[in-house]
Amino acid sequence: ERDASTQYSKIVTLKKDSKEYDFLAENINELCKELHEVIKKNNRMFKSIGVQFIMSDLTNKTKSRMLKNPTSSIEELQKNASQLLKEALEDQKNTVRRLGVKVSELSEIRGQSNITSYF
Repeated sequence: ERDASTQYSKIVTLKKDSKEYDFLAENINELCKELHEVIKKNNRMFKSIGVQFIMSDLTNKTKSRMLKNPTSSIEELQKNASQLLKEALEDQKNTVRRLGVKVSELSEIRGQSNITSYF
């Protein structure tokens, strides 16, 4: 049974083209917060995190990573998105025009069984 949505993403056009880590990381964190609201609202966990860059010359670059376990943690989302950003900027020549974050490999958060229900 497939869900209607297999991924969630947020993308933003930056106030200025940049390849400065601090400026881009600030924007990534903001995108993560917005994306996390959607994840929470839809009661989902994710296992894959990706970042997308659209350069000033309109070329695309994406980086993603698979987590060991599904999570719905905003800290995990921000930490991984920031690491992916850092890796992507290592050999970056062009400035970044648009920036995006996406999560996929979604699963529903199911209620944990309470141990007392077994007695």
